[in-house]
Amino acid sequence: MDAVCQVVSVGRSLSDERQVEAEHEELDWDSFTTSIPLHQSSDSALRKLSEDLTQKNELVHKLQKEKEHLVELSQQAIEDLQCEEEKVNLLTKEKAKLKLQAEDLEYLLEQERKQRMDLEKSRRRLEGDGRNTMDNQTEMGKMRASLEEMIRR
Repeated sequence: MDAVCQVVSVGRSLSDERQVEAEHEELDWDSFTTSIPLHQSSDSALRKLSEDLTQKNELVHKLQKEKEHLVELSQQAIEDLQCEEEKVNLLTKEKAKLKLQAEDLEYLLEQERKQRMDLEKSRRRLEGDGRNTMDNQTEMGKMRASLEEMIRR
């Protein structure tokens, strides 16, 4: 009798539960009719059946509560999963944005490096031009001085 009750699982539908209850009642009636001696009164048989029915009702009530609890837990797990999926999607979008920003910053850094190298080349060239100009100016000053001396003579 208890073995049949243990077979009832929380996830069964109502029709499965009703079928199990019907089978259970048949088993109980068969065991009741074979186990009760003929001399027992119908009151005692009625009392026993009533007690069995009460126990079964309590068991069904307990299983229904457990089923409701499991349904609530399942619903909560589904909600938690959906929340986590939303977080993952949000983080994936943020990661993509950050990746694009990183690529943009790397491009800008490379551009800045090129500009600095170009500026450094220009600075060196200008320094060289400046030295050449100074050297030329000094040489022209010497030539001028020598020309002036020649003119004075």
